[in-house]
Amino acid sequence: MELAFDVVCFASKDWRSHLQRPHWVATELARRGAHVLFVENLGTRLPHLSESRRVATKLSHWVRASTRKSVGEVPPGVVVDAPLVPPFQHWLWVRRAFGAVVARRVRRWLESLPDGRPVAVLTYLPMPVIREAASVISADLLVYDWCDDASSHMVGASRAQRRRIAAWEDEMLADADLVFVASAELLRRRGAARPDAVVLPHGAPRARDAPHPRDDERGNVRPTVGFVGSITEFTDVELIAELARARPQWSFVMVGPARISLKELRAVRNITFTGELEHDEVHRHLASFDVAIVPYRVTPATEVSSPLKVHEYLAYGLPVVSVDIPEIRALAPRVDLAAGPDEFLAALDKAVLMGRGSTEPPSATWEERVDEMARQLQRAFERRRGAT
Repeated sequence: MELAFDVVCFASKDWRSHLQRPHWVATELARRGAHVLFVENLGTRLPHLSESRRVATKLSHWVRASTRKSVGEVPPGVVVDAPLVPPFQHWLWVRRAFGAVVARRVRRWLESLPDGRPVAVLTYLPMPVIREAASVISADLLVYDWCDDASSHMVGASRAQRRRIAAWEDEMLADADLVFVASAELLRRRGAARPDAVVLPHGAPRARDAPHPRDDERGNVRPTVGFVGSITEFTDVELIAELARARPQWSFVMVGPARISLKELRAVRNITFTGELEHDEVHRHLASFDVAIVPYRVTPATEVSSPLKVHEYLAYGLPVVSVDIPEIRALAPRVDLAAGPDEFLAALDKAVLMGRGSTEPPSATWEERVDEMARQLQRAFERRRGAT
C-alpha cells in the first residue's frame, strides 16, 4: 500500500530506546511512502533527581535536533525531533506558548518536504500542547493511538495530578478524529466516550536468525530466564527475587532501564542487569534466553495494559510465563499464566523442559498491524475530504 499522506508522530518514547509501538508504526508508515516526523517523548511530569542522566540525554537530543543533526540512525522517510516542553501544561500560557514552539518545528519539517500532502498528527500522549500544535498547523487529522491508562501509571503523582492526566486523556479522546486502542480491556473500562475506537493490538517483529550462545560464550549458567523492559513500580521485584533464590542454578537476566531501586534484586547473586541497550543488543539477549517472563504486579494500570514484550518473546520462539491480565490471557495457551512464586516456578520448570521453539508464533506481525492502521487512516482522510 503506497501512502499519499504524511505523519507527525508524538511518541511516548525516545528514538534510541528499545523498540516500542511508536517506532514500529513510524518505520512501517515510512516504508509505505509516508514522510514521518518522530517527535521524542515530551514527558508528562517533572523528572526525579535520580533521572539526571536521562535529562542530560534529553538536552543533548534537543541541541542536536535543533541544529538539524541526527539523534541516531533512522530508516528512510523518518526524521527525529526532540523539542523541550515544560511539564506545566495545566497553565494555559505554557500550553499555548509551547504549542506554538512545537508547531514552528513541525512547520519547518513540513516546508522541507517535496509536496503539500495531507498531514496526520498521530499521538501516543494525551498532552494538551499536542492538541494545541495540531490546531496551529491545521493538521488534517488528529489521531490518538491509546496504549496505556496514563493516569494510573503515575504512581508517584498526587491525586490532583492523576486526575489532570485522566482529564487530558478524556479530552484527547473527545477531540481526536480517529482513535486506535492497543488493549480491548482499556477500551472496555475507560473508552465509553469512543465506542468507535479501533482495537489494534500490538504486532510482533520478525525475529532475526541468531545463534544460541553456549554457556562459555555468555558467561551465564543455563538455563536463562529473561525479562525485557523497564523495571518500574509495576515490576514485582519480590517475585523475581524469590524465583531466583529458589533456582540458584539458573540465571535471571533483566534487560532494560531501572526506574526504581534495585537493592533487593542486586542482593541475589544469579540476577544480572544490563541497563538500557541499543536495539541490536536487546536482540542478542532475546536470542540467548531459554524462557521469558512478565512479572508484573497486578494493578488497575497493568490490568488494562498490553505488554509488547510478550509478542517479542513469542516471535523468538520463547516459552513465556506471565501474570494473569486480560490482554495476555487472550494469548493462552501460548503463554502460561501463573499467580505467586509456586505457580511461577512450576510453569518455569515446564517451560525449561519444553525449550525454545515450542510455542506458536504471534498471530500478526507489525507489517500486518500497520497495514490495518494505514487503511483506517486513509478512510479517515477520505471522510474528512467528503465533509468539506
